[in-house]
Amino acid sequence: MRRVFLDIETLPPAECERERLTYGALRRLERRPPCDEFRDTDLCTDEQFRQLALHGEYGRLLAIGVIVEQDGSEVLRGVYGRDRQTREFHLDERRTPSGSYCADSTCTAPTFAQNSGVML
Repeated sequence: MRRVFLDIETLPPAECERERLTYGALRRLERRPPCDEFRDTDLCTDEQFRQLALHGEYGRLLAIGVIVEQDGSEVLRGVYGRDRQTREFHLDERRTPSGSYCADSTCTAPTFAQNSGVML
């Protein structure tokens, strides 16, 4: 039996987006009632901004960690989202699921979908 384990790491929006993110917009996103402490036009707090990483509307994809087991044995372990040469995170959301993975100290070319058997 094949088992695939995924861990998706996300980031909040780019800092330049902060100015347009008001408390009111976040309150509606989180479906919270109004609060006397903030006006709807106030900018979001640092904590609220960081929490946006967990919302698909605002969060950015950093990396996908993957482990594939076949009949109880690990056959693949890697992180998608790193540049092949520098091994630094490239922050290119389109490239991450289709790019190469870095496993241990090497980066290899097969794509996420080819290795895991998961169709993207």
